[in-house]
Amino acid sequence: MKKTYTLITLLLSIFSYGQDFYQAKEKKDLNFKYKTRTLKTTLKKINEFEVKYLNTNYSLNEILREKLHTSIHLNQPENILVTYGGSAINLPKNLNSVELTSLVVELIGNMYIGQSEVRKINIK
Repeated sequence: MKKTYTLITLLLSIFSYGQDFYQAKEKKDLNFKYKTRTLKTTLKKINEFEVKYLNTNYSLNEILREKLHTSIHLNQPENILVTYGGSAINLPKNLNSVELTSLVVELIGNMYIGQSEVRKINIK
């Protein structure tokens, strides 16, 4: 019985972790430590990223994960952007998904590789 309980607990913890991490599209042509960036966020649910980003046809989720190659890791103690090189950029805590995404887009747009990624987003 104890083995069954341990196995169930382990599976539930793995499953719940999987629900908190949403992998981005990899940028394979990089010579960096990581092929994606990661946005660690205090926000709790991925549906908070399903609203449209500014004047585009893309959701916040699509902007981050597909256009800017940024995985989303929910339920974290702080908001942090981890770059391709592994540097961690601390972000303010009390931001909603739109404010957080806008800040991340601005930060990435000021990065060498990120400039071209942000320019490819079709803002009306």
